[in-house]
Amino acid sequence: MLKTKIIEGDRNTFVRELERAESEGWAPNMRSKNTTMILRGQGHYAHHSIICQRWVVD
Repeated sequence: MLKTKIIEGDRNTFVRELERAESEGWAPNMRSKNTTMILRGQGHYAHHSIICQRWVVD
């Protein structure tokens, strides 16, 4: 069965979570990577997301 997981967050959280997912066997789909600029408080920041998938045998 193909499982899907979405990883998202600011730059630091996104990189940390993506590295952890890759070490667990998840494969990121680079075409699904998305970056959105979000206004928050005094300024804005980049919110990143990517879809990761892996095959799991039940």
